[in-house]
Amino acid sequence: MSTIKKMFLPVIIFAALFWGLSSNGKGVLITINNTTKDPVYVYNFQYSPPGGSVKAMTIDANKISALTICGSNMRIYISHQKLKNSLEKGIAPDPFNPQLDGNIMYSFVEYTTSNSGYTVDISYIDAFSFPLTLKFYSVCSYLGCQEGFEYGFKKLSSVKTALTNQKDYSWNALIWPSPWNKAKFYRIVGPNKAWTLGLKPGKTPPPNVPSTYQNFIDSLPSNGDQLFGSQYTNWNGWQNLPITPKSSPSPSTTGYVKALHYAAKPDNNSKYGFFCYPKDNTSGQFTNVPTYVSCTITVYPYDK
Repeated sequence: MSTIKKMFLPVIIFAALFWGLSSNGKGVLITINNTTKDPVYVYNFQYSPPGGSVKAMTIDANKISALTICGSNMRIYISHQKLKNSLEKGIAPDPFNPQLDGNIMYSFVEYTTSNSGYTVDISYIDAFSFPLTLKFYSVCSYLGCQEGFEYGFKKLSSVKTALTNQKDYSWNALIWPSPWNKAKFYRIVGPNKAWTLGLKPGKTPPPNVPSTYQNFIDSLPSNGDQLFGSQYTNWNGWQNLPITPKSSPSPSTTGYVKALHYAAKPDNNSKYGFFCYPKDNTSGQFTNVPTYVSCTITVYPYDK
């Protein structure tokens, strides 16, 4: 076989596989690029309702692998160790529960596929370690994303710095301390997840929760009205505001969202490509992407 044929054969196979999967409705093929110096473990998990146990696909350091996505309310978890006590038992991991792989660093992408295409986003609502990005190709007439633009931030340290620079409330308390319990951690927990702990101002957190998160609760309790005024508690406003990011009051103007946006760049339509809070659809989500539009998830190191 000639050198040219050898070079193009993998491309031909990849293209044929992509179009075959895309056109018959069985799934969409995406690629995952691991830019870290260590293997990562990828799980394709049905989050709601839980779809049962799943096994990891290993992507070695500085390698690219393909993954077929198909289903509704799905998550692609990417972790630095296997999630044996959570996803491999059919349960989502929990950063505050060591029994559910709370000591393992991970991030995730959300997606849903349908006959009309696929909807995808990076989620930084609850907890994350690896910075992830999305990039789309062969966009053609689809207006929901920008051809070849890399959505998302590439350094966890940039987010940490930006959170520390937000001085109105204790946003930097959302950074997981490291070392903690004699182990190194590279993680940020969003307000959404911190509030679900049920911590009360002025109390001592349980042993599985770093004291920094108590500092966040003391600054912004879930039932307080600091962020959105007297009409909404911090929790209710975070869950329900807004549908459009220009609404006021809005989670989009809070220190957490400002910090994450500061670490990234929006496209020409002000889209960032990741969720910071539950109603962040306009800025965070790519909706009904045609199956002919290819997508690459890139995994960046968590600054260890």
